[in-house]
Amino acid sequence: MSLSQTRRISAIDEAGLLDRASALLQVALEQGADEAQVISRGVEETKVRYEKNDFTCTSTNGKLTLSLKVYKNGKKGTATTNELGVDALADTARRALSLASFSIEDEHISLPENGITTEVPGRYDSSLAELGTDDLHALAAEFIAAASADPRISLDGGQVEVTKYCEALVNSNGMSRTDAVTRLDWTVMGLGKTETETTSFDYLSDSTWSLAGATEKAKETAAKLVSNILQSFGPRSCESYKGHIVLSPAVVADMFLGPISYHVSGSSLMDGKSRWEASLGELVASPSFTLVDSAHNVKLMGATPYDAEGVATKPTVIIEDGVLRAHLDSTYTASRRGTSSTGHCGGMHTIEITGGDSTREELLQSVDQAILVERFSGNVDPLTGDFSGIAKGSHFYKNGRHQHPLTETMIAGNVFDLLKDIHGISKDPKPHCGRFIAPWILVGGVSVTGA
Repeated sequence: MSLSQTRRISAIDEAGLLDRASALLQVALEQGADEAQVISRGVEETKVRYEKNDFTCTSTNGKLTLSLKVYKNGKKGTATTNELGVDALADTARRALSLASFSIEDEHISLPENGITTEVPGRYDSSLAELGTDDLHALAAEFIAAASADPRISLDGGQVEVTKYCEALVNSNGMSRTDAVTRLDWTVMGLGKTETETTSFDYLSDSTWSLAGATEKAKETAAKLVSNILQSFGPRSCESYKGHIVLSPAVVADMFLGPISYHVSGSSLMDGKSRWEASLGELVASPSFTLVDSAHNVKLMGATPYDAEGVATKPTVIIEDGVLRAHLDSTYTASRRGTSSTGHCGGMHTIEITGGDSTREELLQSVDQAILVERFSGNVDPLTGDFSGIAKGSHFYKNGRHQHPLTETMIAGNVFDLLKDIHGISKDPKPHCGRFIAPWILVGGVSVTGA
């Protein structure tokens, strides 16, 4: 294939990307690599932005990259290129091997063997792939109109973006993978404003793999933002206390997922930094808490048939009824720890926290007082679990009844203490922002600092 021909490869041409990846793999092996992996990626993006009461549209077509990883004498080197000619491939292989010669030898580096993956259908939609800029602009206009329907809403900005993505992954152990996806993402941010009051900013986003129902789903996001902002007018402070708060799905993810991921990851385990190194089969959370990486749930945008090095993904129960059930490994961390890869090079994929038996209102009615935290802006230390920051878009409840919206209020505590001090979980976990599925959770032991 000539250079002029390679430049005509579409960003979603799986066969063309696989040909280029295979060609670079062969060059790297011919130049002396003991093992090699190549990932060939193509991306096409179209964005419609809303800024300063106006729309703009930008497109990126046919952006192609080749990423090479080589192992030579127990040493690793990497190089990338977006040039597809024969000379460029040879130069990329030389650069990777040159870097490997300066690396530190590591007996544990190796590439995974080939294996069978499970198809994850529903992530590529030809209608979305062929969506024109006029239609995307019309969708964005409906989205923004829904978000600004109330005159008290002042939008700071928004965006709707279509991405067509394809990759081919090959390695010298016979692995050959291709994957193509389409996705539509939208986000909007704004605040409430009247003659006498201006609220704090709020924002929401979501995603979908397909065009069907996308406009209505985006308008639901806009309506939720409007509702959140309008409910935040008239905030007051509450007295300081240490006790219960109710975490929204977004806050559950912001607080819990980072520390949990850190302490079950193979990299933390092999470095002796995980508090759960010897905790498999032990209670690490409330018996009401279950967390699963379902891996293939297409309601979430992390669904994938394989991880970042091509190892097949599969549903993995991480915490079940409060008991730690799994550590997560890549090929390298598994070699270091004497285990097997779980298909988690790059981390968890589609995270689901199981629901409980109560409604959100019942959680709030079950305690004397609590604040309902919609958003959290602060710091969570994944190593220690300590957190502190501002509860935003929040509300104060007393004896189960809503009292008033809250001014920005400081909250602090420890994630691992909260995991063991769960007092209730809502029964309706839902996807949030396309990233995870989580319920509302009532926890205790949080320090709340009022004005």
